[in-house]
Amino acid sequence: GVNLLITGVSTITNSNATHSNVTGVSTVGGDFSIADKIIHTGDTNTALRFPAADLVTVETGGTENLRISGTGVTVSTNNGGDSEFTVEGSGGASVHLKDSGSGEHFRLSANGQASLYAVTSMPMKFYTGGTASGNMRMCLTATGNVGIGTEDPTVDVTGLTSRLGVGIVTAA
Repeated sequence: GVNLLITGVSTITNSNATHSNVTGVSTVGGDFSIADKIIHTGDTNTALRFPAADLVTVETGGTENLRISGTGVTVSTNNGGDSEFTVEGSGGASVHLKDSGSGEHFRLSANGQASLYAVTSMPMKFYTGGTASGNMRMCLTATGNVGIGTEDPTVDVTGLTSRLGVGIVTAA
């Protein structure tokens, strides 16, 4: 194959080398084509990979930990431990989930306090065992009513309007 060895500042406009060793600052004019991955010298099991069309992954320790595709982002650990996704900011941090089709928003924030809130007037529903209607365990409406075992906190599970209500009590 053809080898290319560059030392110092360089501008590469066209190269068909099968092996390149560049030391110093380099500027590549146009696209930079990579068949599979970029690895770090001395740490070859850490890589930025392009394993398929429209897919980018990050590997550390030889294990894929981040996957970005046209269908979303996945953060994972395959070491038998817990997975953790951290968002950090000096003025607060948020994870914002937004359905651009329906306009529904959900945000988990840490900005001097821990906050969990729906940005729209939609209720917050809590499920166990999947999102089938029989698995909804609690519903918090936009008006602050809480339904346990029902999506309508104004009516109990038997259909009666007399129920135990939970609200804010203030002393006079």
